[in-house]
Parts: sequence; C-alpha cells; structure tokens
Amino acid sequence: MGIETLVHAVMDDRIAVVLHFTSSVVFLTALTVFCLNRFQAGATPTQARLYQRCGLAIITAGVVATYASFMRAFDWFGARFLIEEMNVIFWLEAAGIWAFCLAWLVKGAAERQTAGADQSSRHFAAKWAPSQ
Repeated sequence: MGIETLVHAVMDDRIAVVLHFTSSVVFLTALTVFCLNRFQAGATPTQARLYQRCGLAIITAGVVATYASFMRAFDWFGARFLIEEMNVIFWLEAAGIWAFCLAWLVKGAAERQTAGADQSSRHFAAKWAPSQ
C-alpha cells in the first residue's frame, strides 16, 4: 500500500494514472510550444538557438519519461525497481520544467532590455530610495 492521494481515494488507480499522464503531456506540450514558437518572435539568433534547445530538451524529457513509465508499468527488463527507487520519471519531468525555466528567464531578460529604462521607471522599486 503506497501513499494514497485524494484522487486515488476517489478514483480507480488506472484512472488516476491516465489523468496524470494526460495532464503531464498537455503541460509539457504547452511549455514546448512556448519555447519553439512563442519565444522565437523577436529573438536574436543566439536566443533562438537556446529556445530551440530548451524546447528539444522538454520533448526529450517527456518522451524518455513516457518510455520509463511503460518500462515501469510492464516491468520491461526488470526495470520497475530501479525506476521507482531513483524516481526517474520525476527527475525527467523536472528536467523538462527546468529547461523551460531557463528559456523563461532568458526571454524575460530580453524583454526587459527591449522595454528600455522608461518601462522600468514605472515600477515602484525604481522610484523608492531608502532613507539614510
């Protein structure tokens, strides 16, 4: 008996697994679309390469996590124990999210540079000066 969540308590385990798998596919696909499509607009060639690599890293992590899920579910090559003990699927999903985080940080920095000083002066912290 493992850890039981509310979803597992209300639904059958198979439904919870399908729901989790579907949600992770939709989520990682959305992150990939941002990296490979939305972030590309107005990007320098260096930034565009970074966004493409981050998008490909997200795709790779998702595909490998899916393969690891099947390996665990059907105990291919006796890998169930190894995948569960090392939390392989968790770390692959986390790697995909971190790849998006890198792209997000670079895109945010690029947006701040293009916005110029006029936009940043509207922020409260830019107008506030600590008392001496």
